[in-house]
Amino acid sequence: MQLDNIPFHSIDRNIQRHCNGIHDEFDIIMTNSESVMITEVKYKFHPKNVKKVLTKMSNYRKLYPHNHHLKIYGAIAGKLLSSDTIDEAKNYNLFVIAHEGRGIKVLKSPK
Repeated sequence: MQLDNIPFHSIDRNIQRHCNGIHDEFDIIMTNSESVMITEVKYKFHPKNVKKVLTKMSNYRKLYPHNHHLKIYGAIAGKLLSSDTIDEAKNYNLFVIAHEGRGIKVLKSPK
């Protein structure tokens, strides 16, 4: 349970949360004592969908105020990722995760 050089202690999938009039659904939330990774997953990720991760990151802060101290990362993951999609994710400093064989491969990590 590690992505790039960040170890995670828990992984939650398909989480819906409602709080103070805000609702969001998170495909994958990975956490440790210092950080949280919000990952949006699509079979074929289009460039226009990349910005949605930023909204989810913002909503996470509002929906989980008790985790305000955590560093937040965003990621996109998909089986089919065009170069335009990867470039768009780079513009927003997001992780890019691709399906590879029976596992995953980090194509891009923010530095």
